[in-house]
Amino acid sequence: ATTAATVPGQPPYWIDDIACVNVPVAANATGAFGFEEGFVPPEVTGGFVIDNSSPHAGSLSTHPPLLAANATASLDFSCGGKTHSQLSFWYQGYQPAAGQNLNFYVDGTLYSAYGQSPGNGYTQVILTVPTGVHSYRWDATTAATVPGQPPYWIDDIACVNVPVTANATGAFGFEEGFVPPE
Repeated sequence: ATTAATVPGQPPYWIDDIACVNVPVAANATGAFGFEEGFVPPEVTGGFVIDNSSPHAGSLSTHPPLLAANATASLDFSCGGKTHSQLSFWYQGYQPAAGQNLNFYVDGTLYSAYGQSPGNGYTQVILTVPTGVHSYRWDATTAATVPGQPPYWIDDIACVNVPVTANATGAFGFEEGFVPPE
């Protein structure tokens, strides 16, 4: 809204109480979340921001907001409550300072702590989990005395159901971080 050049002050327009009613939530049948819609999908909660500051694919990704010193922002993800056996995502850690961490949790248990990604670019993470419903959380932190945005971006999260195959070797390395069904 604008005012005429001869009329000083605020334009005489106000907007209040906007409501969208009976808008169906579209189910995500693919299990892929790239943040291209420009809003936080219902499978994602937490304080991360979606913008175009450093996307992996497409034009948008998510990252932690500006934080006070010694603070944490979280991104929680549930795959929409769908059963799956594999999660993949791309992350970028761009020259994090000491104390700026990205911790990744599976079902409330720390799975891995990520730092600078190779070449400061995006790196894909693929993990196999027991078939079922799981919750995931990324916690980005700032240093104890330095405020700022932890330099981490996440993009292209995918939940897939990979068929279970028998272990023909008899070797169990426990690399997935959980006890195999055998």
